Amino acid sequence: MTKIDVIMPTWNSNSAYFPEVIRRVCNFVDLHRLIVIDRFSNDGTLDVIKGIVPKNKLLIIKSSCDLARARYLGIQQVKTSIFAFIDSDVLIPVNWQRSMERWMQNERVGAVSSPLCGGKRQRLLKGSRIIKSYKDLNPYEIIKNGLFQTTRGYTFATMIRTDLVTDWKPPANLSALEDFSLSQHIISKGFLWIEPPEPCCYHVKELRYGPGFNRYLKQGLWEGANARIIGIKARHFLLEVCSRALGGTLNALVHQDPRSLLNNMFFRVGYLMGFLFPQKFRVWHRL
Repeated sequence: MTKIDVIMPTWNSNSAYFPEVIRRVCNFVDLHRLIVIDRFSNDGTLDVIKGIVPKNKLLIIKSSCDLARARYLGIQQVKTSIFAFIDSDVLIPVNWQRSMERWMQNERVGAVSSPLCGGKRQRLLKGSRIIKSYKDLNPYEIIKNGLFQTTRGYTFATMIRTDLVTDWKPPANLSALEDFSLSQHIISKGFLWIEPPEPCCYHVKELRYGPGFNRYLKQGLWEGANARIIGIKARHFLLEVCSRALGGTLNALVHQDPRSLLNNMFFRVGYLMGFLFPQKFRVWHRL
């Protein structure tokens, strides 16, 4: 395996599983450096990291910036030709780096992202998901697969060629969908961003914002506002909202699941409001 830098944004990330996240990065990755972009955590996050990661393999940068800017700051510190994003709430498997590097041997591939074990994308995936340019998107694809399922690469646990993203400059106030911006940046240079069916990772973070309809409304406000910030066209956004709302309603009715129906409704209402008023409803900074 090749030595790589790993970038990890953190913000009060300490939890029962967090030490295991860090141990897996140290044990399952041929680590050059762990680059931590921390938003002044006060829950012992940095103490856990310092207790596990050797000092000569650790770089900590403290910043109050939003998530897109945090990833940008990390990229500027990378010293290896290939680096990885591994989020503070993701457990990688033992074979993660070796499996990812096999895909990166194709010179056309600019980035490879892991699917999440048990996630919807993995269940629907028959082969590799290849991210498409937003400029080439058509209405049928939005209706069938979803706007971001087609055009967004995820950065939970992702390997990227460094030279393709050193010039990436995301909006400073972007706190979600920064992975859409990053993946579209790589695709615009003629490279592929793929999500193969394996190796899958576990997303183990507890939702700290509480259950119920209020959470879905807030999440919709947050994602809708950031969709506006990254420049999603209104006609594409409205088609996404209407098609996903209809699909979610039909699915809830078929399975006789009224809670799912209400959750979907609250999320889509928030999604639309966030898009219409992005500066007012850009909530949940630095998840």
